[in-house]
Amino acid sequence: MSAFRPEVLSPRYTILRELGRGGMVAYADRRGWLAYFTVNPILDSLRGHPRFEALRAKMQLTP
Repeated sequence: MSAFRPEVLSPRYTILRELGRGGMVAYADRRGWLAYFTVNPILDSLRGHPRFEALRAKMQLTP
């Protein structure tokens, strides 16, 4: 069995984890992937979710 290696986590997992926390950690840290928040197709299934929309509003991005 291999050890857990966080450096090999997919970007999708990272994004979903951050949104699960409300996205505020990523927002506070000004994570680079937030620049693509409204256009990244990985997030299509999350659009319309209250946490996604709350973070989008906090970042003052248009839908």
